[in-house]
Amino acid sequence: MLTVLLGLAHYQVATAGTFTQGLELAKSRQFNLYLLDLKLPDGSGLQLCRQIRSFDSVTPIILCSGNAALDNQQEAMAAGVQAWLKKPVEPEVLTETIQRLLNKHPSLERVLLLVDQN
Repeated sequence: MLTVLLGLAHYQVATAGTFTQGLELAKSRQFNLYLLDLKLPDGSGLQLCRQIRSFDSVTPIILCSGNAALDNQQEAMAAGVQAWLKKPVEPEVLTETIQRLLNKHPSLERVLLLVDQN
């Protein structure tokens, strides 16, 4: 559903369903933004964020979770996440957050990496 929503907003979206696939994609291509789910089948979005930050300290990262625990949010921000969105995410909130972060890091392409367990 997120892929369709973001496609309708004119974003090119590369998707991965697991931590491993997401890390491989992040290492093989340059993205303008990462949209990660906290829970992944073979790891966590927080772990993936840390791995991405080991080779990319600039690209914005949004972490989505059904768990709104403050401890998780603080840990995510310390790991390099720029935005934390609680699921279910309203489409307008997601697209506004993405646009706000991309405006801080302008580029020609609007490509996202979406790693979501659903």
